[in-house]
Amino acid sequence: MRGVLGLRADSVRRNGWLTNALVEPAGEIERLGQAYAAELVKLDPAVLTLIDAVAAADVTELDEAEEFFESIQGLTGSAGETIDQLDLFVSSMDDVARLSRGLRKPLRQMKSGLRGVIDGRALMDEWDRRIAGVSQNFDELESQRRREDEPVQKHSASADESGAEAHEDDGPDPAEPATGAV
Repeated sequence: MRGVLGLRADSVRRNGWLTNALVEPAGEIERLGQAYAAELVKLDPAVLTLIDAVAAADVTELDEAEEFFESIQGLTGSAGETIDQLDLFVSSMDDVARLSRGLRKPLRQMKSGLRGVIDGRALMDEWDRRIAGVSQNFDELESQRRREDEPVQKHSASADESGAEAHEDDGPDPAEPATGAV
């Protein structure tokens, strides 16, 4: 007695309908995945240049730089979650490909395209790494600016030991005896 997977594999092999149904979408996934990877490679130098330019600038408006970095990190964060799922999907394709020789070609094409998307994660991870370094420098710069902006508390050297403040000489003190000739 054959298992369900064995029967399905025979059916797919005999009919070939699934293989035929996957040919066009698999080719499209391969094309789009490779195009995505190529565009990301083109975009990478520009993003790195922007990150480096913000890091090198005398940034007076840290909020604007942080907003720029947060938008990139939001993009890489959401892409990272999707890429994790794609990676699991690509791993599961090997098991499916073992079921039918006819499915191997379209699945290989799909894996090739999805691999282009997955491999783009390395570029985005580098963006995050650089942003983290620059953000740390921003935090240090912001702390330094706050320290510089704090009013300097001067201790009054004009207070005597009893805590009474000394005043400039406004004339004779009526409590003191007058000296001098009449």
